[in-house]
Amino acid sequence: MNSERTVTNVKDLKGKVAVITGGASGIGLAFARRCLQEGMQLALADIDKNALAKVEQELKAEKAEIITVPVDVSKAEDVENLCNQTYEHFGSTDILFNNAGVGGMGLAHVAPLNDWKWNIGVNLFGVIHGVHYFVPRMIKQDTEGYVLNTASIVGLALTHVEAPYSVSKGAVVMLTETLQLGFQAINAKLHASVVCPGFITTNILHSEQHRPADLQNPETEAMTPEQAAGIEMIQKLVASGTSPKEAVKIAFKDIPFPPRRTLQDMIEIGIFTNLVIKGMPVQECADLIFREAIEEQKFYILPNGTMRPYREAILKRAENTLAGKDPEAPWKR
Repeated sequence: MNSERTVTNVKDLKGKVAVITGGASGIGLAFARRCLQEGMQLALADIDKNALAKVEQELKAEKAEIITVPVDVSKAEDVENLCNQTYEHFGSTDILFNNAGVGGMGLAHVAPLNDWKWNIGVNLFGVIHGVHYFVPRMIKQDTEGYVLNTASIVGLALTHVEAPYSVSKGAVVMLTETLQLGFQAINAKLHASVVCPGFITTNILHSEQHRPADLQNPETEAMTPEQAAGIEMIQKLVASGTSPKEAVKIAFKDIPFPPRRTLQDMIEIGIFTNLVIKGMPVQECADLIFREAIEEQKFYILPNGTMRPYREAILKRAENTLAGKDPEAPWKR
C-alpha cells in the first residue's frame, strides 16, 4: 500500500458500518456519536450490559441503525460472537475501533499478578481478538476500511507508576505498527491507526468495577468498607478542588490505609483523579480521532500530543534509547 493516501471524502461513509468496543461510555461512545453524524450504522460492544442497553435506547431514539452486543474483549469467543453478529446483521465492517480498556496502577515489581493478567487480557488481547476475527473478513470485502486501536500516551512515553497498564499499551502500539506494515505488504485497502491519548475525561477511574471475579486481588477483597469509602472520598474531594495530599489526610484520618498501600500510593490515586478530571473533553478527543484517523489517515493519533510534557517525554525516550541511557520518569510528582 502506498503510504501517501488521499484524504477520504467523509460523505462516502453514509450507510457504512462502524464496530466499537468499549462503546457504552467514554471515547467509544463519543466516537459512536461522531460516526452517527456521518450517517453510519453501528455495532457497539461493552462489558457493561446496563450501560449498553441505555445507550442503545438513547441512540435508537435518535433514529440510529444500531446493534449492541455485551462483550468481554479478553474472551476470544465474545469477540468472535461480536464479529459474527455484525456480519449477520450488516454484512460488512468499514471501521473497527478496538477501544475497550481498563486501568492499572502499581510498580512493576509489586503489582499483583492479577493486575497484569487483567490489563493484558483487556488492553492487549482485546485488540488482538478484534484484529484476529475482524481483519481477515474486512480484507476479504476488498473495500476501503479502517482499524483503530486504542493505546495510550504511556505506550510512547514512559511512566513507572502504572506498570501493567503501560506495558499493555506499549504492546498495542507495536501491534498496530506491525498491522499497518502488513497491510502495506499485501496492498490491502485497509489503514490502521494507533490512538495514544493522554488524560481524557472518561470513566477509566471506575474500570475496577468490571474486573472479573477470578482476577480480584486478595488485598482488594481484604479491604474494609471503610477503606473503600475512603478511596471514594479521595476522588470526590479532589474533584471538588482539594489537593491530593490533603484529600488523603482527610479521607484516612481515622482509619489505616488498605493492605499494601503506602501514603504515596494513596496520593497517586488523588493525582490521577485530578489529571483525568482536568483532561481533554471526551467528545473533543473523539472528533480529533475521527478527523485524523479517518479523514486524514494518520497513523499515530495523539489527541493531547501538542502538549509540551507529552512531546518532551516522547523525544527524551528516543534520545535515551539511541544513547543507551537509563529510562527517565517523564512526569515528576
